[in-house]
Amino acid sequence: MLCDITKNKSMKKQNQAGNNNRDEFWIYGYHPVIAALKNPNRPKLRLVLSNTIPEDVEVLFKPELVSKSQITQLLPHGTLHQGIALLTRQLPANTLDSLLLNTEKQSIIVAIDSMDDPHNLGAILRSSVAFGADAVMITERNSPELNGTVAKAASGALDIIPVIKVKNISRSLEKLKNANYWCLGLDSSANTELSDFDAGNRVVLILGSEGKGIRRLTKETCDHMVRIPISQRMSSLNVSVSAAIALHKISERL
Repeated sequence: MLCDITKNKSMKKQNQAGNNNRDEFWIYGYHPVIAALKNPNRPKLRLVLSNTIPEDVEVLFKPELVSKSQITQLLPHGTLHQGIALLTRQLPANTLDSLLLNTEKQSIIVAIDSMDDPHNLGAILRSSVAFGADAVMITERNSPELNGTVAKAASGALDIIPVIKVKNISRSLEKLKNANYWCLGLDSSANTELSDFDAGNRVVLILGSEGKGIRRLTKETCDHMVRIPISQRMSSLNVSVSAAIALHKISERL
């Protein structure tokens, strides 16, 4: 049952009140919100929508039926929300130790050395889910906030795949190597092509930042560096595109 507040004049005040709490943020768009609602670990504070939601999605509180323009008032300028938004907080933290206790013999983990663009992070999360990765590891300091922008770009993947924040990516990679993972760094200047390299059935795919690539210390931790061959007419690929291609190649071999 929906709670109709389309005539509620206090919407703007509610919006301002929600924005004052820095721990809270909006997830918006159909697929991100539905995935968040299906995730038992996702805090669900307030659901606003301009239409009904699928019957198989359980909502333990009354959604608020509003107009699309009222939802627009709640969100950052220019947001494409598709008439649905969920007010939430961050998911409980995932740890590398808990991941290692639950991974199968065949496993893919994506590790991002550093990244600025939330859209690229979201796209990588989406590809990671699509190609069967077990988790995405990011750094605490050099990564975007896991907010509505990332959730939208991930199209629901943010609430499907564990995201692990680590303080030191090199130390975390060493821990994964001790758990029989092969650490494969993706670098356009590498000598070996990805398709020519077989890393076994437990692989960490390491990605660098959009501009600088993988940092030196992280490179030194990698077991091997590989590249995706492309036409000489283009110097490089977007990091999220590279991630999708690499994940597809790796998943085919597992």
